[in-house]
Amino acid sequence: MADIDIEKKKPIWPWILLGLLIIAAIIAFFLWFDVDEDDDIDDVEPVSVEDPVDDSVNNPALTSDTEGVIANYTAFLDEDKDMGMGHVYIHSALTQLIAAVRDVADDLDVDVDADLAEAKANANDIMKDPMDVDHANKIRNAVQVIAGALVTIQQERFPQLGQESDKLRDYAQNIMPDTKTLNQKEDVKTFFQQAEDLLTKMK
Repeated sequence: MADIDIEKKKPIWPWILLGLLIIAAIIAFFLWFDVDEDDDIDDVEPVSVEDPVDDSVNNPALTSDTEGVIANYTAFLDEDKDMGMGHVYIHSALTQLIAAVRDVADDLDVDVDADLAEAKANANDIMKDPMDVDHANKIRNAVQVIAGALVTIQQERFPQLGQESDKLRDYAQNIMPDTKTLNQKEDVKTFFQQAEDLLTKMK
């Protein structure tokens, strides 16, 4: 009698095991992806509508009193008074400008007290002797120190006003120490007007 070859069936359990491993890998992948996405969401700090970003450094605010002092200085310049021998106009303009710069600096917590004290001393000196030949030098010193104070405020609180502060420094440099003030009235007035422009843009 002839032998009949009976083909043995291959076991199915390895295929089942392979299928389970694939399914487990897919599930693990999606679980890991979901956790990672949650972590990314948790890392983002929520922005509250009630708590806006503090932009006071970029947009500093002056008090109404300081704005009033600046307005007084502007009104004084608008009167276009004559610059006489006694330098009353220059002394008044310097005094009001120093007061405006001091108030702005105080509001914005910028220390320029030493500069303004020096400018004030120079402004007072020009009134002691109307015939003193050194007036132009003292006026130049005063405006240069005031310009330096305004540049300090600008650099710390108003970086967008760099062009205006550069102009102010240039106008201060244009006042010649060895030339009579009456012969350079326009340069002096231009400095005062540029200082007013810079202060107004700081409001």
